Amino acid sequence: MKKVRVRFAPSPTGFMHVGNARTALFNYLFARHNKGDFILRIEDTDLDRHNEKAVESIFEILNWLGLEYDEVYRQSERFDIYKKYVDYLLEKGYAYECYCTKEELENMKKEQLKKGLPPRYTGKCRNLTKEEKEKLKKEGRKPVIRFKLPENEKIVWEDLVKGVLEFDSSNIGGDFVIVRSNGIPVYNFVVVIDDHLMNITHVIRGEDHISNTPKQILLYKAFNWDIPKFAHLPIILGKDKSKLSKRHGSTSVEEFRSKGYLPESLINFLALLGWYPNEKLYKEISQKKEHPEIFTKEELIELFDLKDVNPAPAIFDTTKLDFINEFFIRKLDLDTLYKHLKEFVKVREDFDIKEIGDTLVIKIKDKEFKTDKKTFYKAIDLTRNYYKTLEDVFVYLKELLTDKFEIDKKALEFIKTNPESIKVIEKFFEKVKLEQVLNKDTFKKIVKSIQKELKVKGKKLYMPIRIALTGKLQGLELDTLIEFLGKERVINRLKNFFLKGEKND
Repeated sequence: MKKVRVRFAPSPTGFMHVGNARTALFNYLFARHNKGDFILRIEDTDLDRHNEKAVESIFEILNWLGLEYDEVYRQSERFDIYKKYVDYLLEKGYAYECYCTKEELENMKKEQLKKGLPPRYTGKCRNLTKEEKEKLKKEGRKPVIRFKLPENEKIVWEDLVKGVLEFDSSNIGGDFVIVRSNGIPVYNFVVVIDDHLMNITHVIRGEDHISNTPKQILLYKAFNWDIPKFAHLPIILGKDKSKLSKRHGSTSVEEFRSKGYLPESLINFLALLGWYPNEKLYKEISQKKEHPEIFTKEELIELFDLKDVNPAPAIFDTTKLDFINEFFIRKLDLDTLYKHLKEFVKVREDFDIKEIGDTLVIKIKDKEFKTDKKTFYKAIDLTRNYYKTLEDVFVYLKELLTDKFEIDKKALEFIKTNPESIKVIEKFFEKVKLEQVLNKDTFKKIVKSIQKELKVKGKKLYMPIRIALTGKLQGLELDTLIEFLGKERVINRLKNFFLKGEKND
């Protein structure tokens, strides 16, 4: 049995779409599950759209996701290889030079549409004589090279996801271009050459490539090569069931990375876009799992099988991604979480963490805060259950690391419309000063006594204290915040609140 060899073959024209990332992941999982090879091939023959930064981004994103490739190739370095296979097709009569102009092709298309026919190349240049070609060249025409389609041939393959698919050679657009007029070979041609020479056994890609497959199969047959197995992954839709696009929010891996999603969370989420493990196999490991939809990369490798890929469209729901990310963040030990934060700030200009001796300098937006690693770890440990993303870490750190803050408009409005609020804050200040230590238990005791003395409860009791300590209507649990701050810092915050009140009078 042949060793499994698969490839991820992105075109470097921009950011990596989540659909491409899923394709990379499914290829990677299939290769590792079958003890095979995962190959990265940069398809950069379209020099007009080529973007070298996008090439760098592909390498960076795959490394960030932890999808280690075994070999890497660039099509732009293989033009000499492709040329000899073009020459072979020309010699054998499987291909020919076409001198049709854009205008002629457009008129051909218009005539066909007028007659209610699907647009296709008519084969006008199939049988040009040597003299006719010379004449056209003298006019300054540069030919493309087209592959000559066989007449009325059925092209059938059993897709590993979609099942049996069938096309007719008369309905795939006519003789198709394999080399542009500038001498650069096109996608459908070079992928066949590369997949053969690289011994690719399985072509796993998005279903938008189904229409390319019959053309590629005909090329395999012309070369008398073995045809790999094909697996076309389902399209990804937004929650509204329309094709996933920018209007649904973030769609690139780079965007999710910069928002603070962990690579393991994104891997888990992408794996579930159209795949779920075989029930029987899954039962063997599910008893040890905390949640049925949380998977490590190792578990995904163990469980992954193309048979379990659903051919129906996959729905992209970031609510699930948020849940998965929260779960993974909560499970990280503090050292690992800190490493993730150090990586995260590299892709954000508004956040930073610098180590200067024993001091950590934390940049949040336009402010810097100094602390030590022990206090920093304590802060993230206390607040980690509130994080959906790594970005949230800095939101809560700001609340914990600075005693100077502005009071929100809504918080001020609450104070103004609830006159007993100032009395609650004054009473709280008075009682805090009497305590030796301020922790969850002493806070509970203080609140009970204020409730009894002032006859207030619920929001009218807790909200004034929150506003005085944070300037906001929402945030950490008050007892958690107060225990972290301790008596001295709580008093500082209360003093700052009263100073602000005096300035506003």
